[in-house]
Amino acid sequence: MKASPVTRRQFAWSLGQALAATCLGARAIEAVRSAQRAGGVMYTGEQQEIFKTSRANATVSLRELAGLPHLYAIGPVDKLDGEITIINSEPHVSKVRGGDVYIVDRTFGHEALFLVWAQASEWDVIAVPQPFPVTRNWKLS
Repeated sequence: MKASPVTRRQFAWSLGQALAATCLGARAIEAVRSAQRAGGVMYTGEQQEIFKTSRANATVSLRELAGLPHLYAIGPVDKLDGEITIINSEPHVSKVRGGDVYIVDRTFGHEALFLVWAQASEWDVIAVPQPFPVTRNWKLS
């Protein structure tokens, strides 16, 4: 699969759409193979399932995404045991272990409760105005 160039704004917008869809009930049946798509962003699992069932079980193994080039992803670790961030195909799975102690594992040997990901081989640089305008009604185009 050849990754198409996207702007950071497009990626952020698609990521936001996917996160919203995930939180509002996007369902996954077979993890990556049946992942949903919002623009150029894929997602699986749903936050709402935690509230419905009081369970925080995995919907996807990161191993299924290993080897994908230019991969970017975010999501919670299975059973809400940490946070998954993948930047340019390099996983960073952080977990807090009491007080000020935390660990960061850089392998694909984890599962996600829900996950949002995309592949982007190129980024467009967009100037961000300073100070950044804060508004409740952002419109991205």
